[in-house]
Amino acid sequence: MEATIAGLLQLGDPSNYAFSLYALPTALAAVAVLALGVLALVRERGATVSVTFFFMNLLAAVWLSSYSLVYSATTEQVALWWVKAAHLGVIFIPAAVYHFTVTALRIQPEHKTFVRLGWITSALFFLAMAPSDAFIARVRRYWWGFYPDYEWLSIPFLLFFFGMLAASLRHFWIEYHKAPPGTHKLRTKSLLVAFAIAYIGSIDYVAAFQIALYPFGYLPILGFIAMTARAIHRHRLVDVTPAYAARGIIEAMADALLVLDRDGMVRVVNPAACQLFGSSERQLLGQPIEALTSAISPTGRLGELIRSGSLRDHEVTLGTGEQVAILSVSSFLMHDEGDELAAVVVIARNVTRHKKAEEQVSRQREWQAALYEINGAITST
Repeated sequence: MEATIAGLLQLGDPSNYAFSLYALPTALAAVAVLALGVLALVRERGATVSVTFFFMNLLAAVWLSSYSLVYSATTEQVALWWVKAAHLGVIFIPAAVYHFTVTALRIQPEHKTFVRLGWITSALFFLAMAPSDAFIARVRRYWWGFYPDYEWLSIPFLLFFFGMLAASLRHFWIEYHKAPPGTHKLRTKSLLVAFAIAYIGSIDYVAAFQIALYPFGYLPILGFIAMTARAIHRHRLVDVTPAYAARGIIEAMADALLVLDRDGMVRVVNPAACQLFGSSERQLLGQPIEALTSAISPTGRLGELIRSGSLRDHEVTLGTGEQVAILSVSSFLMHDEGDELAAVVVIARNVTRHKKAEEQVSRQREWQAALYEINGAITST
């Protein structure tokens, strides 16, 4: 523990670093690849494929930025620390690339087991690498700076690394050839070429086997960034499918939406529902509908009506005092292809303002009618 703390203190000591021109390209590539990941995340509004793309780019940024610090280090101990930090990114990149690939190609359901195995394998390699010398025993100084010496554990890792990357390229290749002409085919082709270019960056492994070949892997990464940025700009990462459109509509709805399974358990909620019930999505999911309506209908009658799918603009009151809200609740049944009940859709609209406006208009009319009668009585006398 003391050695670990001492090592961390050395990492923050400026005297252990010196300016290096060789650290600049990797630092630039790290910033660029991270910026591309953020751009995709924002542009695609947090869609699953953009999240996997961002995480993949984040790992690449960890790898590249850490090596900038390795090249700038002036002591072997500090360089070794940053080499192991870099491999936090390196070791998880194969799993992240494969996860992004199957997500982007919309084939994740049939490959989800392989995705899990990829992440588990990467985690096991990292756990074996971090505390021992079986993967990286030391660093060696070259003309561009320090670089690691790989040991025996690197061999099975490299087999895993190249196997996962080859599997990703194979998926892109198959999808490109079977996809009909259109945006999806063009995007798949662009990503296929971009990843093929990025994989040239694997040349950086050569120097880890004591061959003094300058690690120029940042150049293919910059090529990947250019190709992928072009693909995202032209074709986006997400097709506007019914499922994608439905998700955006659900999240943008002002009305509260809940989808129940056949047992009356909440399986889908939108942000408006979370706001209405004052709970997070995690708190609402898995709850029986009766638990949510108990404050409105202690007898459970409202829950039964909702599950029957027979409610149409049924008004109920939620809350007390100044916090009272008038809701208009409707429920609908959804059936599968076999005409079996699949889900119950519940929509709750807050009509409090509308009701208050109606009451105000009604009182105003009553007041005007009273004035009219008084005026009539006065003029008749």
